[in-house]
Amino acid sequence: MKKYNVRFVGTDTVVRAEEGASLLDVIRANGIDIAADCGGRGRCGKCGVVVDGEPRLACETKVVSDISVALPERSGAYDILTDFGGGVTSAGGGTVTSGVAGAGVVSERAGTSAGAGECAIAIDIGTTTVVAKLIGLPSGEDVWAVAELNEQRVYGADVISRINASMDDSSLLSGVIVNQLDRMVSKLLAESGTDAARVARVVVAGNTTMCYLLLGLPCRSLGLAPFEPAFQFNEAYTYNEVFRADTLQAPVHILPFISAFIGGDITAGLLTLDGKGGEQHVTEAPSAVIAGADPQSTPSPAIEAEENANDLGSYILVDMGTNGEIAYHSNNGLLCTSTAAGPAFEGGNISCGSGSVEGAISRLELANGANKKFRYETIGGGAAHSICGSGILDAMACFADAGIVKPTGALNKKSPLVTEDGVPIAEGVTITQKDVREFQLAKSAIRAGIETLISESGGIIPDRLYLAGGFGQHLDPESAFRIGLIPEALRGKVIPIGNSSLAGAALAALTKPAAANAASPQTSEDYLKTAGAIASRGREINLATHPTFNKLFMEHMMF
Repeated sequence: MKKYNVRFVGTDTVVRAEEGASLLDVIRANGIDIAADCGGRGRCGKCGVVVDGEPRLACETKVVSDISVALPERSGAYDILTDFGGGVTSAGGGTVTSGVAGAGVVSERAGTSAGAGECAIAIDIGTTTVVAKLIGLPSGEDVWAVAELNEQRVYGADVISRINASMDDSSLLSGVIVNQLDRMVSKLLAESGTDAARVARVVVAGNTTMCYLLLGLPCRSLGLAPFEPAFQFNEAYTYNEVFRADTLQAPVHILPFISAFIGGDITAGLLTLDGKGGEQHVTEAPSAVIAGADPQSTPSPAIEAEENANDLGSYILVDMGTNGEIAYHSNNGLLCTSTAAGPAFEGGNISCGSGSVEGAISRLELANGANKKFRYETIGGGAAHSICGSGILDAMACFADAGIVKPTGALNKKSPLVTEDGVPIAEGVTITQKDVREFQLAKSAIRAGIETLISESGGIIPDRLYLAGGFGQHLDPESAFRIGLIPEALRGKVIPIGNSSLAGAALAALTKPAAANAASPQTSEDYLKTAGAIASRGREINLATHPTFNKLFMEHMMF
């Protein structure tokens, strides 16, 4: 078959591509980073390139001659949560501050020497981001962290896109994540000066699809009814079995899932909050302040944890990612569900949306006075070029308050702030009618999921609502209440907890010194058994055919 040259403008890269090949596939195959939220189906418009001076979508362009391709400019830093309680390592251009990570590879020195003793590695595989953290043993102190964007995201922003690409053969996406994580592990060791022989174990947490892809398992059972995972995880694997490399000789443990769409990331979060270790982490979480509450009248979670050492009461844990995982823990048991929120909270499927990158609008309000205009903050403080999840949430609250959007979600064309294209927020950043609809679907899915679990629990309002993940960490609770993302009954009970998935993986890697009243230390084996028990006792509520959910979903589409 005939081949042509594809030259990437501004670089020395020239690749050969077969005639008729998709330009997006050519870009992917050569490891070049490009957004493709819809998985290359021509819907999101994020894979825009310039081919021989003409703007095109890479997914809709076939290589039929020698071409020159100008890729979109990459944003600088990308904030990735690396700590429980909201620690973030902000980076870009190699600059790192305390606690999220940058656009490519970002490392964080946690301020603790690796010492000479044993270490463990905790890994969180998110749909959008991945984090690997080196932990000193037995103390559990953070030593080093590396965080990156998940390189699978060029195959789609959500798990459904990844499943569809891996129904019977997951080797392509499996190779992507396996190679990425092994490289991150090598980076952890090299940058921290840690000998590989000192790593005692590796513990991985992630949603079910991400872990299936890590293990190279076909995803058909996750993508077709009755959505029952065909494969369970082993108690332990060799490093080579998982990563197909000999970087470490340590065993690898993958935290168990509850169901096809309620994964080990939720198991890890529940393990973190569980009385067998959760109270320590809640006490230590630096930013676990109850959002929306009066700080003078509401006890902090640290105080509550100390007073109620082994009982956090009833609570709901929500990860507002693309998979919308929700768990309700009470004395009556553990109810779990997932709802297809989609990637809108992470800027996906939003025309000018992005993740938490430099230049993304993260806070927004409508100024008072006759000359109404939007005031906003961007990540990094520079010029706005996109809007991330927390900014979109604020925008929707502003639209509802100012009558820019009707209760049905339709843009009010009588508003002077609404143009033919939508609502301009900043130069080059406009919220369209389609964007509003995408957000409505996401917020209604989460709200209806929360209320369905409350209904299944006898209508009992939980004591706390824990928000896991980046969007939950950075959202403005008032905006969330205003547009109906969170029920009013939970006002004063909302606690953002950061990366609880990574925290749970780290906890399961520990061997804690024996407490004064304990007969023996709590070992990694103990924590892993507890994680297994959590996964076993979780009862899934299927929302697809649930009459309460369907009714609530339609109701909460309204603003």
